[in-house]
Amino acid sequence: MKDYQVQITETLQKTLTIKANDAIEAKRIAETLYKKEEIVLDYNDHIETTIYPLVDFCSTKQLVTRLRAISPQILECNLQVNGLNATHYICLKEDNEIYDEGIDNKLIQWDIESFLENYTYSHWIIDYVE
Repeated sequence: MKDYQVQITETLQKTLTIKANDAIEAKRIAETLYKKEEIVLDYNDHIETTIYPLVDFCSTKQLVTRLRAISPQILECNLQVNGLNATHYICLKEDNEIYDEGIDNKLIQWDIESFLENYTYSHWIIDYVE
């Protein structure tokens, strides 16, 4: 038997009305209240749970979804090309850019749409999460 990593992500969300001069101030007030634990989210605020095995076969769209869920961690993936595997190290940065380093050590920076377009019909095996 083999060990597998499974990632469970719960999303909690609450909408509040905050009196402020503008949206930026409202955000700042909400952040302060949240840090002081005056705003607490609990099971009543649950909107979604996703469970992903971290070692499996996926489409490029699924790969981007997983990158968003674990950002800024790095995925070691094998791109399936004509029956061959090409190893890539892929990370989604805070600027919503995908950093993709292939077996040739060439680092390519993609915006998400370009990455999806370039690898539209590709399939990946996620081998490892750093």
